[in-house]
Amino acid sequence: MQQGDGTEAQVTWEDQQNINRFGRLNNRLHELDEEIKLAKEANENLDDAGNELILSDEDVVCFQIGEVFAHMPREDVETKLEQMKEDAAK
Repeated sequence: MQQGDGTEAQVTWEDQQNINRFGRLNNRLHELDEEIKLAKEANENLDDAGNELILSDEDVVCFQIGEVFAHMPREDVETKLEQMKEDAAK
C-alpha cells in the first residue's frame, strides 16, 4: 500500500450534507430490502399453509396463533388465511 502525501481534502458543508443524506438513504434502502424479503417469506408461508390445508381431509385443524396452537374448524382457518394474505398484500 502506498502512503498518502499527508494532505487532507477539504469537504464543504454542502458536500458533507450530501454525504450524510446518501448514508441515510442507503441505510433506508437496506432496511426496505430486508422488509421486502421478510414479506415475501411470510407470503410464501401463507401460501404453503393454504396448500397444506387443501390437501388435508380433516374438519378440524390446528392453527397457530402467536405461540399457541388452537383447534379450529377448517372453514374458519381458510377464512383466516385469506384475510392474512390480504393484510400481507397491503
